[in-house]
Amino acid sequence: MKDDLMLIGEIADFFGISRKAIRLYEKKGIIKPVKVDAANGYRYYSAEQVQQLKPLFELKVFGFSLDEIKMILDAKTPKEALLE
Repeated sequence: MKDDLMLIGEIADFFGISRKAIRLYEKKGIIKPVKVDAANGYRYYSAEQVQQLKPLFELKVFGFSLDEIKMILDAKTPKEALLE
């Protein structure tokens, strides 16, 4: 299963961001690891989860806060999110 998953460091390096940023996104509920290794605490993410980070970065460019981004990403439709 680990072959299909990425570590937090791999994602951070791919996007050119810090591991701390990904942990913040996790704390805000924007992204959650599909697996956390109980022995070492390593976080593993699926490719689908990594794709969720792309819109996050795009919305950040437009000045949305992380709370607003979470609301938008959680909405069933973008219009629904913006009307709340």
